[in-house]
Amino acid sequence: MNEEIKTSVGKEGFEGILFTADNTKDKVLIVTSGSNGGIKLTKECAEFYARHSVPALALAIFGTKQTGKNLDRIPLEYVEYAIRWLKKLGYRKIGIDGTSKGSELALLALQSFLLFPVLLPVCRPISSVRDLFQKGK
Repeated sequence: MNEEIKTSVGKEGFEGILFTADNTKDKVLIVTSGSNGGIKLTKECAEFYARHSVPALALAIFGTKQTGKNLDRIPLEYVEYAIRWLKKLGYRKIGIDGTSKGSELALLALQSFLLFPVLLPVCRPISSVRDLFQKGK
């Protein structure tokens, strides 16, 4: 059974929603938004992965009540906190899916956190993500 676990900046150091998938702890994806901000599209992407048996953490990087107002100077430690939290939950292989501007954050996280077993950035323009949901693929 899939579960939804919400986090907060005050408690874990980042804001996000983890969508579990069939109690698997083998792998998990961190999903970040682009310049649209907020968590709506990121949440939709994470839910999509979870429905297809891949647990995913929708990571809000800006534009929410708990994060900065603008896409400006997002600290890499923000992603690191999410990685550490996921590892505490027992996830072993951690990937990162960055859409549009979020792909830059994904690539920086990949370069910066080589100590983690797996960080795989998936970089694509926001239009391809919108197409994915609008066409029901």
